[in-house]
Amino acid sequence: MAIRRVLVTGGAGFIGRWVVARCLEQGYQVAVYDNLTAGSVDHLLAFSDRIDFYEADILDTATLQAVMDETRPEIVFHLAALHFIPYCNAHPQETLRVNVEGTYNVLDAAAGAVCVRPSSPPAGRSIRAWKG
Repeated sequence: MAIRRVLVTGGAGFIGRWVVARCLEQGYQVAVYDNLTAGSVDHLLAFSDRIDFYEADILDTATLQAVMDETRPEIVFHLAALHFIPYCNAHPQETLRVNVEGTYNVLDAAAGAVCVRPSSPPAGRSIRAWKG
């Protein structure tokens, strides 16, 4: 069986680091895409030799598409966002741009990349239990 490739946007954040760790435990090849606004490379030090790290912003469509094309993930965990409510309230335009336009950019880059997309659940698993 081939090693599955995953890309985690926001992978250096508090939740992202646990997603990265779990993916590595499952034997996935992991790429992390994070601008380090809220995340920290310190969160990734324990497995820095087992991941590919890209310090970039999801608003940078050219870099995002290049990374998506290079890594060709089968799964994308999109966790990059502005989420600290006081900051979001104080900066609504930036929050809207990052959280909405950034999500669109991630989806568009994934759709534009040559990624493997499973069309059905893995053998032996029901559709209800299959999370993709």
